[in-house]
Amino acid sequence: MKKHKFQKMWGAHTMGVLWGEVVASNFSVNNPYKEEAGLKESNVIFYFDKKTGTEFFNSVSEMEESSKYGFDRFTNDSKSKSYITNTRKIIEKAKAFYLRKLDQDLSKLSAKTLLKEIESCLDNFTKIYSFYHACQPQYFSLIENKIHNYLKEKTKNVDEGISLLTSVNDIDIITRQEIEWLELVKDIKKDCSDIKNLNNDIISRIKKHSEIYQSFGSGEGGKAWDLNYFLDLLKKDILLDVEEKISSIEQKKREALSKRSVFLDRYKISEEINKISKTLGLIGNIRLETRLGWMMLSHISSIFINELAKRKIGCLNPSNILDFTLKEIKNIILKKGKFDCNKLSERSKAYIFVIKDGLLSVVFGDEAFVIRNNLIKVTNTNVKEIRGIVACKGHVSGKAFVIDWNDKKLSQTMDKMKDGMILVAGQTRPFLIPAIKKAGAIITDEGGITSHASIVSRELGIPCIIGTKIATQVLKDGDMVEVDANSGVVRIIDRAHGK
Repeated sequence: MKKHKFQKMWGAHTMGVLWGEVVASNFSVNNPYKEEAGLKESNVIFYFDKKTGTEFFNSVSEMEESSKYGFDRFTNDSKSKSYITNTRKIIEKAKAFYLRKLDQDLSKLSAKTLLKEIESCLDNFTKIYSFYHACQPQYFSLIENKIHNYLKEKTKNVDEGISLLTSVNDIDIITRQEIEWLELVKDIKKDCSDIKNLNNDIISRIKKHSEIYQSFGSGEGGKAWDLNYFLDLLKKDILLDVEEKISSIEQKKREALSKRSVFLDRYKISEEINKISKTLGLIGNIRLETRLGWMMLSHISSIFINELAKRKIGCLNPSNILDFTLKEIKNIILKKGKFDCNKLSERSKAYIFVIKDGLLSVVFGDEAFVIRNNLIKVTNTNVKEIRGIVACKGHVSGKAFVIDWNDKKLSQTMDKMKDGMILVAGQTRPFLIPAIKKAGAIITDEGGITSHASIVSRELGIPCIIGTKIATQVLKDGDMVEVDANSGVVRIIDRAHGK
């Protein structure tokens, strides 16, 4: 079997053995949606320990193969349109499934029925998650290179050109949520004189909005954007000039599209480059919407899982249910099988799921730590300069604010971030929007034209460097850094506390 070199792709909060199995199985031969989605990787690592939290690694060689596959798929008009159409259908089905399940009275369901519901939720999750992974940045690296090399012959402003060419008419899901909410706030200001006494229609509309978007808050182990979240937000946003805010958002979009048109004409961009750039822009937006889809399914799955845990069957309970595999849960529920709960202490310490050529294996405890270190090369973090890809131009200096997805109080930690600080993360996610809006600049490990950081930074006009691979390992909270997002370089000016 070929020996693989692995690259860390993302980190997360503590997800538990159950979710680790679900995510890792996405890449196994047992995923029935893998071929349909066009998901090519079959060698990945999903690892957790108490100190570092969750880490996910891809095989470098498979990522290179994925880029070739992605080039063939997404530069082909028919194939790219097929992917976009199918993904949109899957997003709508995921949303409909989620909303159907949301208001059920789970207390009336038997444990066996709850288990069936969980399996149904996880199956739907696997399908949309497969399509999400099939548009990860590695699938577009050769396409990005093609556009980059083409523009180098046309202009010195290559990064700005890529940003403009990937601007599309479609509004991304993050911006759509903000506009829908602001429109709702506008109606409330017009129809309601006292927000302390909102009528039932207004409450119903806010609740509907929260149901659709609440998983943005719950996706990283945080609190869902529920009705109370939006009622609190209303107290702040009711003071805004809402129409001006909406107009400003829409004006930015018009300006980007106008600049795109001027750029096309000025540099006589070929129809081929114009088309594939548009495709990347569309898929970037769809990737964000697909994320919302699988976050919805993750959220509803967790509701069912938590309800099953409340039944306290065997040694299953709310504090440990995520430390079991699905097979073990089924054995306890359906066959009344016994489980040695002493094993759980090893699992809470560390575990590793390894997919080798599509076959899944799992190891718990200290041995998982040894396997991880044997497979993953330690990164040299003793550097003063980091390089990445420009997502949005600008030049800013400030103190680093490093996101640790293993932080159990990440919401509260984000509140401590001050305006103008440099947000550093493995990847940005919708959960980070409050921090992103305060950021003077953004730096990520992961990245590509279709990444969340790339899209959001361009929408908000925040200097951004993506694809550094090592930023979160090199930079520490409080480090003074210079972000040269004109050339894609991050320089460490001064270490915090003399580090």
